[in-house]
Amino acid sequence: MGGYALAAVGSAQAQSPAALPWPAQLQMEFDVSGQARGLPYRASSRLAWQSQDGRYEAQLEMRARFVGSRNQTSTGRWQDEQLMPERYVDQARVERRFQLDWARQRFEFWREGQLVREGPLDRGTQDRLSVFFALAWQAQRRLSTPTADAGDPWQVRVINQEGAEIWSFADRGAERLDTPAGTLDTRQLDRLPGDHNNTGMTLWLSRSHGWLPARIRLTDPNGDVVDQRLRLAS
Repeated sequence: MGGYALAAVGSAQAQSPAALPWPAQLQMEFDVSGQARGLPYRASSRLAWQSQDGRYEAQLEMRARFVGSRNQTSTGRWQDEQLMPERYVDQARVERRFQLDWARQRFEFWREGQLVREGPLDRGTQDRLSVFFALAWQAQRRLSTPTADAGDPWQVRVINQEGAEIWSFADRGAERLDTPAGTLDTRQLDRLPGDHNNTGMTLWLSRSHGWLPARIRLTDPNGDVVDQRLRLAS
């Protein structure tokens, strides 16, 4: 998958793949509609996941004519119902890379091969791709049985070049969502404004796909929009 190898870790760190709410291997293909610099466009994207022996690799790739391509890759390990990303690469017009060293509890942010910043790394921190899987895991816990915190925002700590920021999501409730893949039972989440990122994000997490997003809608303050709707899962 994308040419990235999965390395095994010791059995003491490994977690049975049965603990994951989604399959050990999964591909989700999306139809994409959007608007960039005032011009509408159509595209496609693909979200791929693979896990083995306590290691994982995720990749989200989008290609759009006139707009260009973007490829995000997250690799790391998982245990105790928690992803621990170790390397995140976001390749678009420029390459941005994060190295997360859990033993040292430090992160490094690289841009175009140059080290820009390093700092402390807090437990539970995700990258901008692994956050989707962290939310799916959270959905399985929160929605399986009613809890006292059912009305509280969903929260995930996400790394950025300044360090890490808590992404908070308002739970808008259950919704029957029409997609090219069919009508799905989903849970709609809206990200609340944060300090370092004012891009609007709405997610529809699909029950039948391990609570991974069947629709992802991003809206920039300048009016740019990216709307991804599930077309096929395998």
